[in-house]
Amino acid sequence: MPRLFDSEVPRAKHSVAERGEADAYGQWLLRCGRSYSNSWEALADMRHFGIPTRLLDWTEVLLIAVFFALNQSPTTSDLVDPTRPFEPGREERGATFLPPKDFWHTCLWLWRDPYVPPDGCELADGEPLNGRRYLRFPRENLLANLKQPCVWVLNPYRLAERTIGDRTIFDYSTRPDLEYHRAFLSENNSRAWPYSQPVPMIAPWFEERRRAQQSSFTVFGDLREPLDRSVPGVAKKVLLGPSAAVFAVHHLLHVAHIDRYSMNRDLDALGDKVRNSFFRPS
Repeated sequence: MPRLFDSEVPRAKHSVAERGEADAYGQWLLRCGRSYSNSWEALADMRHFGIPTRLLDWTEVLLIAVFFALNQSPTTSDLVDPTRPFEPGREERGATFLPPKDFWHTCLWLWRDPYVPPDGCELADGEPLNGRRYLRFPRENLLANLKQPCVWVLNPYRLAERTIGDRTIFDYSTRPDLEYHRAFLSENNSRAWPYSQPVPMIAPWFEERRRAQQSSFTVFGDLREPLDRSVPGVAKKVLLGPSAAVFAVHHLLHVAHIDRYSMNRDLDALGDKVRNSFFRPS
């Protein structure tokens, strides 16, 4: 379900979803400092920079999907230090020092160097690999409050066949009659979007972050239901167990070299990468 239709996304009291959508689009164009050849391109940027839109993004690369699945749960980054052991009740920056809230940060936290195993965890047998030991996997008490990661696998051609009657995936930025602003934000109520159900969309990778993530999208019309309920049989949910999640974090970091910077390609992510690589808290 796109975040635009997510009931948990706070909204201004005077706005309904569509009004907030139009206001957000206008504010983005006014402030982003970029020029766009079409409104779909602007909407794709908005989606990638965290603004609720009617787009749901997908990647063509399984490892990239796994990375985002493992980073799904929110973390309080300035309360979590993956280089230091967890000490219950310790005060850190005026707040209680908490363990991480997702598999990705939990595994980073467990693979500290020098390694100090937290309560409820054990080292794997054998010699360390690259200066770190594998964990068999975090025990149940460490996983109790973590959201189990999952990957959704989509068949976009079946989705297109079910929703538009054609197994073709269009780039709607080349269709003036289905231009985003005209189709959804028209003030004269002549909305031109003909599909109530989600439809797949291929989008050009003009922006570096979209190229890194190899993104495509589904566009949601007026039907506010999750994709697997509105169009059954086109997407399948695959849960990642603890052992698979722990292995995936190590593989992504040390084999595929996929991390926040390689996915986001911005200076904030690069700053985090450099700081965490070369500086450790005393």
